[in-house]
Amino acid sequence: DEFGMIWNREGKNVTMGHPGRPALADWADYEEYKKRYSPDADDRSRYKDFIRISKLAGRNRYRMCALGNMGPLTEAHGIRGFNNFLVDHRKNPDLLKDFLGHLTDFCVDAARCWVKYGAKPHGFILYDDLGDQRRPLMSPDMFADFYEPVFKRIIDTAHELGCEMHLHSCGKIDPLMPLLIDWGLDAFEFDSPRMIGYEDLEPFRGKVMMWGCVDIQKIYSVGTPEECEREVSLMVGNMGTHQGG
Repeated sequence: DEFGMIWNREGKNVTMGHPGRPALADWADYEEYKKRYSPDADDRSRYKDFIRISKLAGRNRYRMCALGNMGPLTEAHGIRGFNNFLVDHRKNPDLLKDFLGHLTDFCVDAARCWVKYGAKPHGFILYDDLGDQRRPLMSPDMFADFYEPVFKRIIDTAHELGCEMHLHSCGKIDPLMPLLIDWGLDAFEFDSPRMIGYEDLEPFRGKVMMWGCVDIQKIYSVGTPEECEREVSLMVGNMGTHQGG
């Protein structure tokens, strides 16, 4: 992609694929990497299709604009390679923080350009998977050290523009949720809320909005319509309030 993240795809009708070999395997190549992979957020052609469609079909709908293909953390580990990326938090913290700042700059600039070019967004969304099936990718302390400057800057920009900020994240990330809520995040979108567990999501109800996606791993993709209906009722009971949310 335009940040140098290499996607492996096989067969026909595939999804977006999975990250392949690192584009920045050696920090010695960092300056050259930035010269090659610093996309221009202020390119008006990026926004014209969405704006055209939204004028036709989105006048009375909630308009949400994506800030890049992936969020900064996910882009970073796809570009550096997952193992390299995790080790960087200990061995190359200053380089990693600079790199995350480079990726964050684009998200902030894109948010401003969505408004500048007339998309009239109500909200923005990032796609950043912060955990695996059992735990976050890192401790809350480490996450705060490296990612408060990333997420808070993006969230603050969204709010400055009069918009809400949403985060899609897969993984069991409930230990990180208090930080993101404290930084001002308005909403979480979980494709697989059962990965976190409704008991572990219950403490956050009323504190942040949670999208109502029926779990795509264990219910939606394999369940009956009746099981999906029961799941919605279970989600409302555990994640909602009498005032919504």
